[in-house]
Amino acid sequence: GGAYRYVSKPWKDEELLQIIRDAASRYRLIVENRRLIQIINQQNRELKSWNEKLEARVKEQTEELQRKNKELETLADRLQRTFESTIDAFAGLIELRNAFVRDHSRKVTQLALLLAEKAGMSGKDLETLRVGALLHDVGKIGIPDLMLQKDPEEYSPEEVEEYRKHPVRGQTAIDSVEELREAGIIIRGHHENYDGSGFPDGLKGSKIPLGARIVRLCDFVDNHFSRCQGKNALEQTAAKVKEGKFTLFDPDLVSAAVDLIPRVYAEFTPDTDMVEVEVSPDHLKPGMILARDVTSGTGLLLLRKGTPLDSTKIASLRRYYTLDPSRSGIFVFTKK
Repeated sequence: GGAYRYVSKPWKDEELLQIIRDAASRYRLIVENRRLIQIINQQNRELKSWNEKLEARVKEQTEELQRKNKELETLADRLQRTFESTIDAFAGLIELRNAFVRDHSRKVTQLALLLAEKAGMSGKDLETLRVGALLHDVGKIGIPDLMLQKDPEEYSPEEVEEYRKHPVRGQTAIDSVEELREAGIIIRGHHENYDGSGFPDGLKGSKIPLGARIVRLCDFVDNHFSRCQGKNALEQTAAKVKEGKFTLFDPDLVSAAVDLIPRVYAEFTPDTDMVEVEVSPDHLKPGMILARDVTSGTGLLLLRKGTPLDSTKIASLRRYYTLDPSRSGIFVFTKK
C-alpha cells in the first residue's frame, strides 16, 4: 500500500498517463519480485530438504562403507591368522618325521626374528623371514628316515650329496604358492656361507639374501647348542658363532646374535643348583632337561642334550628303549 507519487494541479494529461503507466509497471515488478521470492524460498526449502536427505544418505552410505571395511579387515585378519596357522602346522608336520628335533624350527624362528629386528628388518620382510625360518628344512621331506637320525658330520659322500639337495627341494616345494616365493629364496640360501663355501649356489657376502644369512646363523646356533654338553652350553655356542665370523656368518650379525642367544636358550640351560643324574625311561618326568644326547642301542640319535622333556618325547623314548635298548640310562638334570 501507500502512495506511488503526488500530482500537482493542474496536471497535463500526457504527464498523468505516463505516471499511471510507471505506477502500473512498478506494480508488475513488485508482483513479479514477490513471485520470484516465493519461488526462491520454495527452492531453498527443497534444497534444504534435499541436502538433509543427501546428508542422511551420505551418512548411511559412510556407515555402510565403514561396516564393510570392518568386515573386510576382520576377514583379512582371519585369513592372515589362518595363513600363519597353516605355516605353523606345516612346520610341525615337517618335524613329525623326526620328533626329537620338533622344536628346532620354532627356536630358529624365535632367534631369527630377534636378530632381524636388530638388523633393521620390519613389516613384510619380517613376516617373510618368519615363514622362511619356520620352513627352512621343508626340503628334508625327501631325505630318507635313517639319514635324519644321523648327525650330518657322519654322512657318507653319497649321503652328503643327498643332503645338499634339500635347500633347492625346499624352495621348489613351496614355489607354486606365490605368497611363499620370497620365503623360498631364504630357504634356498640358508646353507650359503659368507665366504662363498656354502651350498647350493656358492653365494658370497651380500650376494646372499639377508634373510638367508640370518637363518644360516640361527640354524647353526640351534644345532650346535643341542650338541653341547654341560652347563657352559651357551658360552660354547657363542664361542663357535664368533669363530664363524667372516667365514660362515655375516660379521654384522655375529655380535647381535651372541647377545641374543641367552634370551632364546637360557630356559634350556640347567640352573647352577642342578646336578646330572642317570635315570631309566620309566622314571622320566615332564619338565626334565636332558643332560646328554640320548642314543639307541644301535647308535641312532634319539634326542639331543638340552631338550626339555614332555609326555610325547618321554613316550617316544620309552618306545625306542623297548625296541632298541641302550646299555645306559638317560642322563637328566635335577635339583641338588
